[in-house]
Amino acid sequence: MGKNLDYCIETHIHGDISLTMDVDCFYIDESFCQTSIINKAELLCQKYGITLKWIPKRQMALGDIGEIFRGPKIPLLAKMIDKDFGKNQGIINAALIGEASRNSLENHKSWQSLGDESDVFQYFKQLWHTVAYFG
Repeated sequence: MGKNLDYCIETHIHGDISLTMDVDCFYIDESFCQTSIINKAELLCQKYGITLKWIPKRQMALGDIGEIFRGPKIPLLAKMIDKDFGKNQGIINAALIGEASRNSLENHKSWQSLGDESDVFQYFKQLWHTVAYFG
């Protein structure tokens, strides 16, 4: 269940993209509201005349993240994120996943228990699929 998402999420664009000409809206999850990402999103939208729109916060309780949908590493990853970035509040959302994902690129050794860099990257996507679908 959910394995087809591994092959259908990415988009390939061949050619130039103009943020001014080709982008109308930038949708951002409400979980980013109190982060530094919002300042960057606002500046980007102002610079290129893009409308910034909020989408409702997608989040899940840690205990509701199972392994059936995206695999056995996903609950483990969620627990690591909650402990290291979520202050053990028991909630996983887009902002926490993003913060942890950035950290995994800068500090891969702390994520090695889950696998190599490409495995960990895939697990972050799979956790996001879970939160986006069920949250």
